[in-house]
Amino acid sequence: MTAMHFLSKAKALPEAEYAQFGVFLAVAMFIPALPLQMVLAQQTARALALHREHELSGLIRGAWLGTFVVWLVAVGVVWLFQGTICAQWKISDPAALWLTLPVLLFTVWLPMSYGVLQGQQNFFSMAGACWPTAWAGWG
Repeated sequence: MTAMHFLSKAKALPEAEYAQFGVFLAVAMFIPALPLQMVLAQQTARALALHREHELSGLIRGAWLGTFVVWLVAVGVVWLFQGTICAQWKISDPAALWLTLPVLLFTVWLPMSYGVLQGQQNFFSMAGACWPTAWAGWG
């Protein structure tokens, strides 16, 4: 994201597209994913303390699947109202809208992964967190 600001200052990116980037960045920041991190951190620590890892794996799968289903519904809404959204937000290329949707899903899943790592007290992996590492230990 830092590179985007340099591209804007170097005039390599048109001002209208840079403004669209700002809108999509605001949409991504609007998603309240931090509570998911806190809940999964607490539930992971609890499950490890009580040796209930199987319950935790079900919770993690449920949270992952639930957020994915909500995301799929959002994709459906965007698909139905793509023209209206592009007109209201003055988006010239709908591809920008469609590229934003996977970013929004990742915006939700990354704090969930952080929460699991935090609950495991696996701070080394959390420092360089890559979302598959959080799910690898819970089969």
